[in-house]
Amino acid sequence: VFLYQNEAIERQADPVYRILQNLLLSYHKINYFYAQSLLLKTLLEQQYQELECLTEDYAKQNWDNQALKTIPQNSLKYYQRLAFLEDQAKSVEVNLQNYQECLQKINEKTGQKPPNYFLEFEQTTQFYLEQMKANFGFLSPALHLYEKLLLTVQTQISIDEAKIQKIQNQKQAQLGQIFAGFGTSIALV
Repeated sequence: VFLYQNEAIERQADPVYRILQNLLLSYHKINYFYAQSLLLKTLLEQQYQELECLTEDYAKQNWDNQALKTIPQNSLKYYQRLAFLEDQAKSVEVNLQNYQECLQKINEKTGQKPPNYFLEFEQTTQFYLEQMKANFGFLSPALHLYEKLLLTVQTQISIDEAKIQKIQNQKQAQLGQIFAGFGTSIALV
C-alpha cells in the first residue's frame, strides 16, 4: 500500500507500481537462486572430496566394496546437482534481464533514473553470475572423474573375476586328476 503526498505524485507512481512489483519479484528470485546455488556448491564440494578420497583409496588398492558399489548412484546424484546448479545460473540470468527491463521501463515512465541501489544490485548480480559459472566450471571435471573411476573399477573387477575363475579352473583340473588317479587305483585293486 502506498500513501502519496499529493495527486500528482499518485498519477506519476501508479503506472510504475506494477513494474516495481515485477522488479522486486526479479530481485527476490535472483537472491533466492543465488542462495540455492551456494547450497548446491557446498553439497557438490563435499561429494567431490568424497570422490577424491575414494579415488585415492582405490589407487592404493584399499578396496571398500560398499563404497565402490555406490559410485553409479553417486555419479548420477552429482550430475543432477551439477545440472541444477547450471539451471540456477540460467535462472539468475533470466531474472537479471527481467530486472533490467523493469528498470528501463521505470526510467521511460518516470523520466527519472532509478535510485543507485537498484543499479548497484545489477553489478552485484553480475558478480553472482560470474561466481556461479566459475563454480560450475570448477565442479564439472568431477563428472569425468566419476566416469574414469567407474571404468577403472569395472576393469579391475573383470581382472579379479578372471583371476578367480582361473584359480577355480586349476583347482577343478587338479581335483579331476586326483579323482582320475583315485579311480584308476580302485580299478587296479
